[in-house]
Amino acid sequence: MPRTRSICAAALLAACSSKAVDTATDSTTTTGSTSAPDTTGTSTATTEGDDTTTTSTSTTSSSSAPTSTTDAPTTGIATTTSDDGTTTTGTTTEAMPSGPNVDVSDPQLHEFSFKANEADPAAALALGNQLAELDTTAPLQGRLVVYLHGAGAPTTCGSQAHGVVLARMGFHVIHPCYVSDYGVGNCGDDIGGCRLEAFEGVDHHEFIDIPPPDSIETRVVKMLEHLQALHPGGDWQYFIEDGKPRWSEIVISGISHGASSSGVIGMNRAVERVVMLSGPLDSDQAWLKGDP
Repeated sequence: MPRTRSICAAALLAACSSKAVDTATDSTTTTGSTSAPDTTGTSTATTEGDDTTTTSTSTTSSSSAPTSTTDAPTTGIATTTSDDGTTTTGTTTEAMPSGPNVDVSDPQLHEFSFKANEADPAAALALGNQLAELDTTAPLQGRLVVYLHGAGAPTTCGSQAHGVVLARMGFHVIHPCYVSDYGVGNCGDDIGGCRLEAFEGVDHHEFIDIPPPDSIETRVVKMLEHLQALHPGGDWQYFIEDGKPRWSEIVISGISHGASSSGVIGMNRAVERVVMLSGPLDSDQAWLKGDP
């Protein structure tokens, strides 16, 4: 019989800003150290984006240590439907997926910033600074949030402040840069086609031409592979399955243009959930009437 479970929806929604803007407006400086087991060396990347946030990241060596797992039975909400159509909701204990095997021996906030062509030399469009966060001081959710920025070509993609809030809730978080400056008005009555091409890198609309290396889906995989190399202790590769994002363990989220694009992605991939901030904006478009 079908069962459902819920995790942290209210907590994730609580991170929503009351302003309908595409970037954060904080002016804080955040420094985070990242620890990778059995690696040595230090690298620093400093970026300053439109939100006047400066992020500095370093990678240091650490000894091998036991890593955390989350494969214990977990209590949740189960909804069952019998053959006669009766629906019953109650509490159940079911074995949850083991989730990423994260090293929590040196708990801290890990922050990263790198350009798309650092993670994938084939990337040629939307080459701003991509962000990522993971806080190993928090109880980990075993879920990845992919946060999509608004329209335009930002020098820093996403929101560092928003990412830190989500990381402190226990989520892995990445903010990919993607093509969002084509002007949805140019897509006519098939804005969904433009958004789907920006996501898949497959031809869905004649107005734009976005190849796979510059698509959101490829960017997510390449970001996770790059983060795995930078920070093996984060087990970022867990969110890749057969060369594609493990969408069943991923929350797709975004603001404004990114909100509508998140909705289109949720119509085409079986994601863990969709969170749309200040959107969707595609009034009367066909994709809004489809089945997710």
